[in-house]
Amino acid sequence: MRGYTGGQSGTFPWSITPTGFAWEVPAGPQLTVHYDITLKDGIWHEVGTRVPKAGGQDVMIFEMTLKRVARHRLAAGRHHPAERLFHFKSKIV
Repeated sequence: MRGYTGGQSGTFPWSITPTGFAWEVPAGPQLTVHYDITLKDGIWHEVGTRVPKAGGQDVMIFEMTLKRVARHRLAAGRHHPAERLFHFKSKIV
């Protein structure tokens, strides 16, 4: 998985889960941020959780829901860059 944020980027491990997939990003020596993505009925739901490496409580820090509003036509060459394919709603906590 390739991730981009705050002018930085990296390649991070990911795995397939029964409901979608998951990936994680190291966040310094004491934390990992774990992302769980669920794909169901055209909806992408992603939750980011801060996970301490030495015990402690996990804390949800990000939640995003994308709902498909149009079919993907990029492969057929009919997609216009300004066309909206998803409705985006996010929450950073």
